[in-house]
Amino acid sequence: MFLVIFPFTAVYFETAAIIITLILVGKLLETKTKEKASNAVGKLLDLKPRTARVLRLVINEGNQKEVSKNNNI
Repeated sequence: MFLVIFPFTAVYFETAAIIITLILVGKLLETKTKEKASNAVGKLLDLKPRTARVLRLVINEGNQKEVSKNNNI
């Protein structure tokens, strides 16, 4: 009777465990990578300047102006 239900003498339960483990390791690596990428983007945003110098070609006037990052040009 047992041979009819399970025709093979060995059942590979460890295969399911390995597949689940690989999926969990993949999710862990993905989370770590997302965290590192988020930190890198934050550091890049910290590098942006607080003020900018706008140069405009205007005849008979000064052509430099300091602008803070909150002002619209």
